[in-house]
Amino acid sequence: MCTSNNKYNCEILAPAGTYETMIAAFNAGADAVYVGGAMFGARAFAGNFNEEELINAINYAHLIGKKLYLTVNTLLKDEEIDNSLYNYIKPYYEIGLDAVIVQDLGVMQYISNKFPNLPIHCSTQMTITGANYAKMFKNTNVTRIVTPRELNIHEIRKIYDETNLEIESFVHGALCYCYSGQCLLSSMIGGRSGNRGRCAQPCRLPYNVNELGIKDKYILSPKDLCTLEILPDILDAHVYSLKIEGRMKKPEYVASVVSIYRKYVDKLIKYGRNNYKVSEEDIELLKEIYNRGGFTEGFYKKHNDKSIMSIDRPNHNGVLVGEVVNVNKNVITFRVSKSIIKGDVLELGENEFYAPYDVNKGATFEYKGKFRSVNKGMRLIRTRNDSLINSILKQYLYNDKGEYIYINKIVNIDVFANVGKNIVVKVWDKDCLVEYVGPIVDAAVNKPLSIGDIEKQMRKTGGTEFVVNKVQVDIYGDIFIPVGTLNEIRRECLNEFKQKCLSKYHRMLLSENKTDEEYSESYECINKNELSDNEDGSYNRKITILVSNYEQLEEVFKEVSMGLQIERLYIEYANFTLEDIRNIIDSCKNKCLNIFLAMPYIVRDKAIAEFERDIEIIKNLEPNGYLFRNLENYYFFKNNNISMKTVIFDSNIYAYNKYDVEFLKKIGANILTVSYELNSKELKGFNLNDKELCIYGHIPVMFSAGCIHKTAGKCKMYSNDKKNELNKENSSAKMSIKHLIDMRSVIELEDRKNNIFKGMNICRYCYNIIYNCVPLSLLNLLNDVSNLKFNSYRISFTVESKEQTRNILKCINENDYSILLASNYTKGHFKRGVD
Repeated sequence: MCTSNNKYNCEILAPAGTYETMIAAFNAGADAVYVGGAMFGARAFAGNFNEEELINAINYAHLIGKKLYLTVNTLLKDEEIDNSLYNYIKPYYEIGLDAVIVQDLGVMQYISNKFPNLPIHCSTQMTITGANYAKMFKNTNVTRIVTPRELNIHEIRKIYDETNLEIESFVHGALCYCYSGQCLLSSMIGGRSGNRGRCAQPCRLPYNVNELGIKDKYILSPKDLCTLEILPDILDAHVYSLKIEGRMKKPEYVASVVSIYRKYVDKLIKYGRNNYKVSEEDIELLKEIYNRGGFTEGFYKKHNDKSIMSIDRPNHNGVLVGEVVNVNKNVITFRVSKSIIKGDVLELGENEFYAPYDVNKGATFEYKGKFRSVNKGMRLIRTRNDSLINSILKQYLYNDKGEYIYINKIVNIDVFANVGKNIVVKVWDKDCLVEYVGPIVDAAVNKPLSIGDIEKQMRKTGGTEFVVNKVQVDIYGDIFIPVGTLNEIRRECLNEFKQKCLSKYHRMLLSENKTDEEYSESYECINKNELSDNEDGSYNRKITILVSNYEQLEEVFKEVSMGLQIERLYIEYANFTLEDIRNIIDSCKNKCLNIFLAMPYIVRDKAIAEFERDIEIIKNLEPNGYLFRNLENYYFFKNNNISMKTVIFDSNIYAYNKYDVEFLKKIGANILTVSYELNSKELKGFNLNDKELCIYGHIPVMFSAGCIHKTAGKCKMYSNDKKNELNKENSSAKMSIKHLIDMRSVIELEDRKNNIFKGMNICRYCYNIIYNCVPLSLLNLLNDVSNLKFNSYRISFTVESKEQTRNILKCINENDYSILLASNYTKGHFKRGVD
């Protein structure tokens, strides 16, 4: 935690995908780095560190007064935790790893139990959107919350105010379109799970949105984040750790970004915000290194906006360096607005080429070559500036000999040498002292050693982390010590000093506790509705149904009247008014239906404000239970004493392993919905009589603060008609919930393979859902599914029409799936799973 009286004292946290990137980051001014090891990191394709490299990295960081955090920010399977996690973390824990970054709640609890003195940072992939959820981590080993990129400054400040935990927030680098940890798009379309560190980034691909006139645009691709201009506001919100994204990035990228943020943080500390100003030159340098269509300040001060997106290009946009002034057959003449250097990579429309020679700013140059579609006035873009990259590497990574530039620890050396006595050498600084007793000193036969001779050898620390400040040499008599001996003494002394300095970080594990017997899932199932065997050896299939609108609800009521038995009926809370819900609950009492409210997927300050306003109405609804999609919502209800009866957590509150299950049951879940990413073999390892499986439905693969309508400039909430309506005399200052629900609509995204992904904008809480292009259906595997003995099986209606809903319900009621099986569907990961 920041303890300085200066409120702008903070931590600059840099990514380090490789050892050399770590060195560059520290040289550029980073206070800490976060790295991935050989396992369990959310960037499986980064360079990452092997065990020896990671131990050396931790030691180096500590020796120079820096910190290193290890990412264990994926969802883990049972066998990974039981067989690997303890032994993986143990050596790093023992030498003093500063913290571990965790996504998986079960892993968090496991590490807390096994490594009691290891600080835990809650990853942004935990999707901690508010203080109600964050307060859960008080009085635990959690010391820091990594906030979602979508939170605004006020929400971040509130989390800090109500928890007093350290806050870490992203200030530079790539933005995800989806709330981190809530994306299944890469997993469902290609089998590469973001929750397992293998995201293929399908959000960076082009899509069509035909109804909005969008063709072949990168509609899901945000710009890169750059917050230099608003750093004072971010720090005033009590963000302590300024996080730079980019464990896949190269050393020159990390070093340049760190150095500039270091510059401006130091300015703030020294001069305060009143004298704070960012130079355009520094912004341009950052753009030279990497930018996607320019930069954005992200969501800190706006909920969403088309200016956040880079819909024309998903990769490095480069910088403008000139334009075409003449085209004469195959000879193109350019005038440059920035100096270019021979070898720079230049881009002209669809054409890419190397600068043939140096050209000064304002000059013209000619280039001969066959280019496609070149016209006068076209922009000349530089996408790689070799001279800039080389200067950064020379400044922050390599010296003239091609060796790493290390930050040196400054030490002092005292030498006492007396003929016939042991040589004594002391290495010390203000924090540490090592005294070394060496061999007996011989008398000189010929030329005795001088003070200068000894001092010269003691200062030879090249290639180490040390540089010698003062050398004090006391000689008694004419002495002789071989140069090789002096060098060996120096090496041994510095090594002992290093080990003593590092020893204060070391920890000891008192015992190697058993790793799996504590989590046997032997707890009592709180929900007593267990599957029972039928006489024919089959199992009762308890069906639950989720509906998202009145048309679907009416079809359910019709089929129930014809004999369809439903264990639970989930009503999508965000899509109905409270009056609607009250009426549905009352009508269902006569139908003997158990009504559960399926709460919003994303709950932030806007939703909390609505809940607070309507809390008495909510308390009086008294449904049979709730389906929660996030823990912010759950803890708000719990903290406000709202009777929840039966609590069910949906699949995106991940019950990925038995440790997750244990944790979620302890905090109050009665029934858990299993993850879409687990296969049947993995599910067999669970006690399933208190778990639900979705067997039909369009899987939600993205939840975003971004809005496709708003990106296209056609936001319904802020259309001119709606503004005029709100500006009328006596008009409400806010839209009614009914208006917000009425604006809900389905939008279609078409990918390059002509797959259609349907999206739904939830204007009431201002987030979007994107559903998989084909529905999940396990209806032809019901025998396999039933044999797993789940508590219940869910049919989820989201974007289905009235007719589609009717057909599916008839198939279930009549036990005839021939119509459905002829249509396009996916089995998801039920058979294949994810790596």
